[in-house]
Amino acid sequence: MTRHGFIGGSFNPIHDGHIKAALETAKALALDSVTFIPAYQSPLKDAHSVSAEHRLAMVELAVADSPLLRCDDREISRQGRSFTVDTVRELRQDFGDDAPLFWIMGDDLLATLNQWSRWQSLVNYCHLVVLGRPGHVREDCPGEVADWLDSHATEIVSQPSGSVQFLELPLITMSSTSAREGFLMDRTTKLLLPTPVMEYIEAHALYRDRESTLETE
Repeated sequence: MTRHGFIGGSFNPIHDGHIKAALETAKALALDSVTFIPAYQSPLKDAHSVSAEHRLAMVELAVADSPLLRCDDREISRQGRSFTVDTVRELRQDFGDDAPLFWIMGDDLLATLNQWSRWQSLVNYCHLVVLGRPGHVREDCPGEVADWLDSHATEIVSQPSGSVQFLELPLITMSSTSAREGFLMDRTTKLLLPTPVMEYIEAHALYRDRESTLETE
């Protein structure tokens, strides 16, 4: 039975930290693929500083040469606010009842997980994989989220969904915010972007003004 991972987010822009997280998680969990799913509009953010079409194009370029990585445009095609629980429900319908599915997220998102729509239903459709730097997993986690995570935590996955797993990975210390600021200030953070993404940003003159860098992660 094939095992599939998924990573959602604005990817504004996608950078090497995202790619490394996907590849390291695939190795740790023996995944057959990891798919990036760019959001049309993240519910807890203001309007994204770069259009959905540009962000999708950058993700497609970043994964084009990888046999393991994929891009899925379902949230952008759906438009409106992108709720993760709706996406994982669709993925479960697409892959059937038996395929193990893994939704991958950084531990920084745990601080606001209880603000996600129907967040406790996520594990009805997939396993939740929480990534963090060594020694830093689950910082600033609300009590109700911590209790819920503990009740579903396991290191052994024998079912298609239902568990929470924690992985400590030496991820690249970079954010999409720093990437945007790097283009504005012409800093060396450009070197931490996939080459096709960097070329796309330059060709389309993205992130060239202060306003385009102010969006929060």
